[in-house]
Amino acid sequence: MAQSYVPFLDSASATRNFHTNQRSNGSVTVEQYVQQTAEPYLSSYRTCTATAISTATANSHLVQIMAGASLRVGIRRIIVSQLANGTTQQNQWEVRRLTTAGTGGTSLNVFSLDPADGAAGATAMTLPTVKGTEAGLVAVQSILTHATAANIDLNPLVVFDWTTDRTKALWIAAGTSNGVCLKNVTASVSTTVLITVEFIESAEGA
Repeated sequence: MAQSYVPFLDSASATRNFHTNQRSNGSVTVEQYVQQTAEPYLSSYRTCTATAISTATANSHLVQIMAGASLRVGIRRIIVSQLANGTTQQNQWEVRRLTTAGTGGTSLNVFSLDPADGAAGATAMTLPTVKGTEAGLVAVQSILTHATAANIDLNPLVVFDWTTDRTKALWIAAGTSNGVCLKNVTASVSTTVLITVEFIESAEGA
């Protein structure tokens, strides 16, 4: 194998070169393109619960993320960490689409990872007293919450992840009636959790 290049003409008819690695494939000499991963370019945001959220009420919308008026929202990851001990250890967690926004909860701040990005159009809320209208079930997990402090470790309790190769983000269509929620189907009376949601915004998607 050897460093190599493949020439091409740019729009001004100037000769440029693709960086390649030359090797033999059987009796044929081939050029493998050398690829460098660029920094992500879509505007990226996070929202976090500043205080612990109770899971004491079954079927609560622990967090809802609603799109803004003009940009699509791509959920990349939802991370839940347990803070206080639980009484019900076997718990079901769901991510569901919303077709109306919940009201009456606690609004969460949304911040950009890059200060050069504009403010997010999306909004976030915890534990709405009037829940949004649920639609399709996107993801579900069965989780064992910790019952004693000695069992609580540094690993997240729940992770819903849409960052792997060949998997799209969980996209929400533009429009303030469109969103997703994280729902605890099972009540665990004394359990409290901290939640972080990572997402991107784009007019067209990725």
